[in-house]
Amino acid sequence: MVRARRAAFWGAPPALLVATPAAAAENAAALPTAAVFGALAVALLALIIAWIALARARRVAQQFDTLLYSVDHALRQVASTSVSSASTIGEMQDAMRGEIETLSRRLAERDERGDADDGDRNVIKLASARPSAPGKERGAPSARKVEAALASAIEAGDIELSLQPIVSVDANAAVGFETFVHLEIDDELAVDVGRLADGAELARAALERLTITSAAEASRRMLGTGGEKSPLHCPVSENLLRDAAELEKTIGFLQLHPPLARLVVLSAPSALLLNANGADRDAIDRLLDTGISFAAEDWDGGVGNIAGLRASHAGFLKLSTDRLLDRTRTRRKAPSGLDIVAAAAEAGIAVIATGVATDEDAVNLLDIGVDIMVGERFSPPKRLRPGMGRVA
Repeated sequence: MVRARRAAFWGAPPALLVATPAAAAENAAALPTAAVFGALAVALLALIIAWIALARARRVAQQFDTLLYSVDHALRQVASTSVSSASTIGEMQDAMRGEIETLSRRLAERDERGDADDGDRNVIKLASARPSAPGKERGAPSARKVEAALASAIEAGDIELSLQPIVSVDANAAVGFETFVHLEIDDELAVDVGRLADGAELARAALERLTITSAAEASRRMLGTGGEKSPLHCPVSENLLRDAAELEKTIGFLQLHPPLARLVVLSAPSALLLNANGADRDAIDRLLDTGISFAAEDWDGGVGNIAGLRASHAGFLKLSTDRLLDRTRTRRKAPSGLDIVAAAAEAGIAVIATGVATDEDAVNLLDIGVDIMVGERFSPPKRLRPGMGRVA
């Protein structure tokens, strides 16, 4: 009685205070059973976790295989593109050398005939001038269609390029390439667009920026470090200089990839380079700070001002063949082509004759000291394989 009261007082049931032999045996049998079920549960959980990990590993392996395949495919495509575009450049180089050799032979034949002493070097006539051969895919689509195609390319941020070699007759090699935007219109006509006309209602600054970045990438992929000897000339205007957003994008690209700046020459109107001040001059200076160089287009001033182009960091002066050969003059007292060439040489500026179409043009240009030329006489623009100028 006393023992029961003590148990009640301390809150413990009487049955628990006295352990019988039967209860002890029951408790001893229950312990191993619980341990077995616990071990089975742990093993099952481990099996489930392992199965999930295996499934994930298989998925990762499949994704990795897919990635490897994609990378391999991309590398093969880039290699194929590079080889194809390099062969295009090589074909242009080979064809150009052949044309220069032909021109040199004709010049030698003329000298042997004594034509060089007839006193009028600008009226040489050669019977077999090379005609322009535009090819099947080149046509003349309307200006409206061209502007629409350009607008679509600008909006997409992806353009295709065509290149036309700038040749040195003395070096018998290309010393650069004129850059054009290549357009396929209606799947039938093709056109290569250089400098836009002033009336074109387009995002000109964006197009100029795309041309620069695409040309730099194309030169890197095709020519590598050798591209510095034959840079790609890209037309630019005051539109790029005055569009803050596009100018920042251009400078940012060139600063991010400093070697690419040496693969491109910005071709701008000479009046813009010579007369730039304020914001325009600051924009030009910022572009020059990236390591890029300039070429000046056209000249309507006196020979005494040509040195100013060199002060504006222009290394080239591009003039049409007709202007250099005095076929067209904007003013009666404008300097002759020969005087311009002499003044440019004194200022350390190389003259590039554009629009050279015939042997007659080329020989006459050589006679006044112009060695660097570009035009259909040597090669028309050749389209690069799509994607060559895509910015990585």
